[in-house]
Amino acid sequence: KADKPDDQARLLAEATDALMAHMTTEETEVYPFVETLDEEMGQEASNEHTLVREGLQTADRLIGMPGFGAAIAMLHAGIAHHVAEEETEVFPKLRAHMGTQANSNGAKRRSAKARS
Repeated sequence: KADKPDDQARLLAEATDALMAHMTTEETEVYPFVETLDEEMGQEASNEHTLVREGLQTADRLIGMPGFGAAIAMLHAGIAHHVAEEETEVFPKLRAHMGTQANSNGAKRRSAKARS
C-alpha cells in the first residue's frame, strides 16, 4: 500500500533482506536433504526461490512506477504458493522421514541395551 517511492524502496529492502536470509538457509540446510528424499520436490522448491529472486528484482526496477503494485502482488502470490507447498507437502514428508529415522535409531538403541 506504500505509494511513495521512498516507502516502497524501504519496505522492499526490508522484505528482500528477510527473504534472502530465509531462502539461503533453506537452500543450504533444508533443500539438499529434501532432494535426497524427492529430487523433483527439491528442484521445484529451488525453482520457486529463483522466481522469488526475479520478482524482487522486477519490483525493485518498478519502484515509484506504474506496475509496482502488480509486481508485489505477483511476488506475494508466488510466495504464498511456495509456503502452501512447503506446509502441505515438503514439511510433512520431512517429518515422516525424521520420524522413521527416530524410530529406527530408538529401536537400535533398545536392541543394543538388551544385548548388554
